[in-house]
Amino acid sequence: MPVSQATDEPSFTVIPPGPVARGTRLELRLAVQNLADTEMPARVAFFLDAESSESMIGAQTITVSAHGKGLSRVWCTAGAPPGKHEIHYKLETPSGVCVHGI
Repeated sequence: MPVSQATDEPSFTVIPPGPVARGTRLELRLAVQNLADTEMPARVAFFLDAESSESMIGAQTITVSAHGKGLSRVWCTAGAPPGKHEIHYKLETPSGVCVHGI
């Protein structure tokens, strides 16, 4: 599903993939492609289980060049209680694009 005319569907990666133990260091990556003719700022935020200020893992604003790609990445340590958890992302650009992923 295309996000808008300005961006293509972002690519979300968690390293290491799969289940992890408490204390494991995680890298969250979101690759963003800009299809527009001008550079584009993009704010990316990552959340644990639900989008809220309490569950935010980290956030970053990047600038993606015209017809280019940008990478937002955040490092964190797994600290949630045992059980199944999901990591979500939120992508915001000046054109109002907002994408949530799992």
